[in-house]
Amino acid sequence: YLDAPLGKYYIYHSTDHGGGNAIMMSYTDDLEATWTYYGDVCKLSEQGGITGDIETPCVIWEANSKRFLMYWHTGAAANGLSQNTYISESVDGINWIFVGKAFKFPARFVNGDGHNGYFKVVESNGMYLGQHAITGSSNSRYGLSYSKDGVNWFTVLDPSIQVGIYGLIKIGDSYYNCKSLDSDYNITSPKIMAVKLSDDFKHELGGYFFVGESLLGNITATTSFTDVDGTQYILISDNGSLDPVNSSQPINAKTISLLKVITNNKIFK
Repeated sequence: YLDAPLGKYYIYHSTDHGGGNAIMMSYTDDLEATWTYYGDVCKLSEQGGITGDIETPCVIWEANSKRFLMYWHTGAAANGLSQNTYISESVDGINWIFVGKAFKFPARFVNGDGHNGYFKVVESNGMYLGQHAITGSSNSRYGLSYSKDGVNWFTVLDPSIQVGIYGLIKIGDSYYNCKSLDSDYNITSPKIMAVKLSDDFKHELGGYFFVGESLLGNITATTSFTDVDGTQYILISDNGSLDPVNSSQPINAKTISLLKVITNNKIFK
């Protein structure tokens, strides 16, 4: 996609409800090596006058228009909706131009505070499929939206949709919900599992796979991607990390784990 990239892989990351004023980027040539921190790339001050914070980026390459699209949300309310998702575009992955608000549905069509953040996008049968929050903490439900160009979205306001707010991933041609399992499931060491979804996203099918361990038992974001060689990966943001000095003591920081999908798209490592 780029003539002279800084590295083979870029990762975009943010603070979490911490008043962050920019999306940051790091890069590497080797997924299992150390990442180099680049710094701020998508600055809130340059994004259409939106206020609040800026967090939870999701970036795709939109092949038809030959540009990167970034989806992010902020705590600033607009049109009666809380924590809206917005879109920015870039041709180099570093300099980002504001495009606009992702969703057009009015507040009266949803319950709760209208929180529509945590948007994650994957390609689906020649279109784009996005998963996101739809109503917020007062009446938490999840939504799916579809788009032909990655900018204009049609939202499915269906309470029977079973995608989790943090967990939708695509492995092969199937979709899965990622969930945290902790002591409530009689599991001593918190785990993360993936459950296959039906084609209409309304049912969780039988069978599940453990995809990794969660240090504090609470994932906050999950995404998947396929490398150019066909290898598939899952990225999981954990809700915290452990103090390197006192390994039993949590510290207030989120961590990102990279998981590799192996053996027929069925076993996760």
